[in-house]
Amino acid sequence: MSTVTATASSTKASASASSSRRRRYNGQRRVPEAVKAQAFFEKKLEDNPTMPRYNHCMGALADAKGGAHMEEATTYYRQAAANQPANLMIRNDFALHLEKKGFHQDALREYDKALLVSLESPAIHMNLAAVHGLHGEYGPAMEHAKRAKDLNPSIPMNLRNLAKMQSHAGNSRQALTNNLESIRLERGGLTGGRINTESFRNAAKQSFARGMRDQALSLIQEARQLEGKMYKSDTTIRTEELLSKIMHRKGDAVKQIEAEQKEKEDHDANIVLSRKQGKYAKY
Repeated sequence: MSTVTATASSTKASASASSSRRRRYNGQRRVPEAVKAQAFFEKKLEDNPTMPRYNHCMGALADAKGGAHMEEATTYYRQAAANQPANLMIRNDFALHLEKKGFHQDALREYDKALLVSLESPAIHMNLAAVHGLHGEYGPAMEHAKRAKDLNPSIPMNLRNLAKMQSHAGNSRQALTNNLESIRLERGGLTGGRINTESFRNAAKQSFARGMRDQALSLIQEARQLEGKMYKSDTTIRTEELLSKIMHRKGDAVKQIEAEQKEKEDHDANIVLSRKQGKYAKY
């Protein structure tokens, strides 16, 4: 077994154990907070049952529980949207919830209502790109990804998402350009916190696929160095594995890495919908 492969294996084991402990701790810490929040919002709704803010919060709590609570979440979100139809955050979260339940067309209708309120929300366009992309609707996905990037080109996430759509469309050159621009913004500290190394990995794959092995190695090694400073997690494992592949593969490695990249994007949806994206919108 090579040194790189051995390192990846040991990193995987320690990172998995660390991630498991962290998830248990965070889960134990959040449960009492959620119970207190629910009790608070329920009391507020007793006094004012139609208050959009509290219906919105109750919807989010029920949605986070999942399972049998999903219909309850739908009711709260619908009430919040009915009483404050121009609130983009409520529309966005309601659409995310509907997509989570599998009601794709209903989610798109909620996003359409949000766009009637504001055509200039990067978060709405970004989530629309994600929703369409998850269903293989790459035409509208590309349009919304471009619009999100045009509205706020300084957000690396917008560039990463556009690069994914371009990769799906077979435009690897433009995808690489946008991933490299995303990396430039990450390096410049414009994200204001932890660096997301996803663009490093994607750009490394695309560089390797285009025959730029040295650039690919440089990018993936930088990603590994950044992740070592920030955290140990499944992200680190993916980076170590990719570094090993780039260092040791020959011949059909290009096609294999491209196929793996497309399979991963189809499956795990790192463009996946997130309420965190809302912070980029001017609500």
